[in-house]
Amino acid sequence: MPALSAALLCAVACTGCGQEAVLDLQLMLPAVPTSSRVQYAQIQLGRAADHPFEAAWGGEELTVELGEAPTLAQWSVVTADPETDLHVKVLFCELRDCHDLGATELWYAIEHPFYLGRRTSWAACVTAIPADVPTDPVEVGRCEVHGCLVGDVPPSWCRTETEHYCETLDTDRPPEELSCDGVHASY
Repeated sequence: MPALSAALLCAVACTGCGQEAVLDLQLMLPAVPTSSRVQYAQIQLGRAADHPFEAAWGGEELTVELGEAPTLAQWSVVTADPETDLHVKVLFCELRDCHDLGATELWYAIEHPFYLGRRTSWAACVTAIPADVPTDPVEVGRCEVHGCLVGDVPPSWCRTETEHYCETLDTDRPPEELSCDGVHASY
């Protein structure tokens, strides 16, 4: 499995404002079927309030060349604004710059993934290249964002309906293993 590790550090809010929060993201991207013309995946990140999915985005992006085996893309997002919700857009393209017509997309809306002074993580397995542009994002609730709890993986990363473990505990969770259809990687 090809692995692409990139430290794409995106300041999605106030830079140089003291304490920061870090979200480590990881996507296992699918192998490209031999009949497909798709060659690349471009991953774009943006503050949800400023980046509606339907609009074209500019700025930081990570472009990954896809191949015959699944490809791991991983990066970190840094912010000083813990109230930031994050949008992630994944474009599947024929051209490296993804300016080709007909690029398909996946959208993820990640709710409240940041906690000052903490490192959190979120990972997903993309099992296939989508056929069309989505009409709705995949909603990732705050209790699906890993972090701040050591030991067995809990059924939820929130200790109550309204409180994430990162709001009360001062530990950072160590990396885990991401497994997608038998392909493994650590995050």
